[in-house]
Amino acid sequence: MNGVERDHVLTRLLDAPGLSGYESACQQVWIDSVADYADSVETDSYENAVARVDGDGSLTVAVTSHIDAVGYVVRRIDERGYLHAGGVGGVDAVCARGQRVTVHSSDEEVAGVVVHTPSEMYDWTVTQLTDPSEVRIDIGAEDRADARNCVTVGDPVTVAAEPTELTNGRIAARCHDNRTGAYIVAEVIRRVARTTPDTTVLGVSTVQEEIGRRGASMISAEYDVDAVLVVDAGVATDSPKASPSVGNRITLGSGPIVARGGGTHHRLVAAARSVADATDRSIQFQATPDGTGTDADAFATEHGPVPTLHLGFPTRNLHTTVEVVDAGDVEATIGLLTDLLSRIGDAGTIDRL
Repeated sequence: MNGVERDHVLTRLLDAPGLSGYESACQQVWIDSVADYADSVETDSYENAVARVDGDGSLTVAVTSHIDAVGYVVRRIDERGYLHAGGVGGVDAVCARGQRVTVHSSDEEVAGVVVHTPSEMYDWTVTQLTDPSEVRIDIGAEDRADARNCVTVGDPVTVAAEPTELTNGRIAARCHDNRTGAYIVAEVIRRVARTTPDTTVLGVSTVQEEIGRRGASMISAEYDVDAVLVVDAGVATDSPKASPSVGNRITLGSGPIVARGGGTHHRLVAAARSVADATDRSIQFQATPDGTGTDADAFATEHGPVPTLHLGFPTRNLHTTVEVVDAGDVEATIGLLTDLLSRIGDAGTIDRL
């Protein structure tokens, strides 16, 4: 598969629906992208997926990302046929104002728009639509009975937003968090499979991270591994209104983010830094003394101590429909992970890193 086709994998992942708890479609895209390279691919009853590349040594390392995204779900249908949608995960409802949406019913995809009162009709002193529970969707139904003909309470809802290429290798999309992470893991599996690795590598795509890191808990209970390398979107702080209180400056185009502190293991952090130095790659650091708030926290401690590293790719506008990443950062994260797996294999044990 050449580079153009691999980029198409990322596009298909970004396009596929996959709200937390409703990941079937996007997970199938991920499985299809690794099936030709992995020695085996397994899924569980909640659709966590594990692609295995067998190595010659005794170590097993998991490279993981979650594949679910934030969004909305239909909570009720009122008598006028409007859908009342609530947020799933840390969604910012302000970004839904006046947007086109797709309701993913069991039978079809139903187009709709988020209701927004025109400026001529509301009090400017009142902020509109800041609570995800306030999202109302118009699908054109005449009344409740009409709406129920095509939509059911519990149907997931995504904002209709296609990936867009910006200048300088930047890409805007609704769910870089964390389809781009899933793409990175798939690409690492492809590159590792082309070699004869010393380390057995599990490429893992987890579900339900945005609502409590549930998929990571399931995987950590089922698989015994020697280390876990977690990939997730990291908050870029180089946007115009980013508060300095969120931490040090994280910028697009400056390389992957290495988390330090909390559940991140100091030997893996040191190894990542050493590999970056040896390969002349730029990396950025983020202090996470209270944890990363990602799957890394679950993998590190949930079922005994497991050395864990969190790598982030810088992302602007996180949890919006216009998240922005830099293609160079994505490639740098893939390269760093691939070389780090090789370093771990050469060491033979985490204690020798």
